Amino acid sequence: MIQNIDTLIASIDILEYDKTFKGLLCELARKKEEAKSQVKDNSFETVQINIRGMFFEVFPNGSRHHAYILHNDMYELKFANYRSTNEDSYPVYVKIKSACLWEHGYKRAWQIISELIGSIGQIITNKVTRIDLCCHTDKFNFKMSDIDNFVGRYRSDIVYRSDRNVSGFSFGTGASKTVMCRIYNKTLEVKQKNSKLWFFDIWKKQGLNIDNVWNIEFELGRKFFKQCNMETVENVFEHISSIWKYCTCEWLRYIDDSSSRKTRCNNDRVWSELQNVFNAKDSRSLVRKTERLNRDAEKLVPSIIGYITSYLSKKNIDRLDCKKLDIEDCMEDILSRGLQYLRDIKQKTFDEEVNRKSALLAV
Repeated sequence: MIQNIDTLIASIDILEYDKTFKGLLCELARKKEEAKSQVKDNSFETVQINIRGMFFEVFPNGSRHHAYILHNDMYELKFANYRSTNEDSYPVYVKIKSACLWEHGYKRAWQIISELIGSIGQIITNKVTRIDLCCHTDKFNFKMSDIDNFVGRYRSDIVYRSDRNVSGFSFGTGASKTVMCRIYNKTLEVKQKNSKLWFFDIWKKQGLNIDNVWNIEFELGRKFFKQCNMETVENVFEHISSIWKYCTCEWLRYIDDSSSRKTRCNNDRVWSELQNVFNAKDSRSLVRKTERLNRDAEKLVPSIIGYITSYLSKKNIDRLDCKKLDIEDCMEDILSRGLQYLRDIKQKTFDEEVNRKSALLAV
């Protein structure tokens, strides 16, 4: 079994935010306007900002409480224009993405972004908003009737099917901002979405059957942490084992058929094992950056081939009777036109464009 945090969202309060972040906010205002102009021009160009050596794409829009939205491969950040008079509303929003949490481990992932924000202004405190605790295992193979073997504090449940087979269950709702649980066939999800293929590398290294990996995931919201008197991300890290125990021992359990009365049934043997996965285990890296990015690059191949063959079919319509295309000449033509596009339209070299995109991955 492999345990981790798969999503982490928090907000950060800064001492004298309006003053210490003034320079960054002015630069973000300029970058945001630049991003808006790119949208008006129907340009595919993205606008980037370098914050203490970490690059982010700047969005042309904001959100309800934050004027600026930034993201890269690992993080999403939001910044308010000013510190709200509402003491509970912190000006900096942080979302740590799944790739970052699996590559660095949750403690290191939080440390990296905390140090970045702290290098601009002094952090007063932080407030955890949402954390998804998960466990990947190959020891389950759920079927439709298994929904009746779950008991707990949830009030609603849903069964999901794919090709007439059970693909997952959900218990409770995220709208409650307390606890909800998703149990689903992770192997199936990765294959269907053709996304995060690097999970196969993690599972293989950890000795799991990559053809039958299920994810047991608890989404914990702000109301849950307030009820537990847990305010900060560090509080959650400190009590992560007890939180998982509550989720899998009290909020939701999977039982066996040892009695006709559910109250007398024992926990399923594998579920009992799952209840202890966060015991005596620390945050750790589970995939290397090169492995993850190589997998992400591989999934682009079908699209690349699709575009190339579509291009060549149109450029060579008068040569369809030819037995064989000169692939080298065709690729040379594509490369030549591509370099001309970069030079004349984007006013960049090939190396500059690759390095610009690579900057959003280098965390």
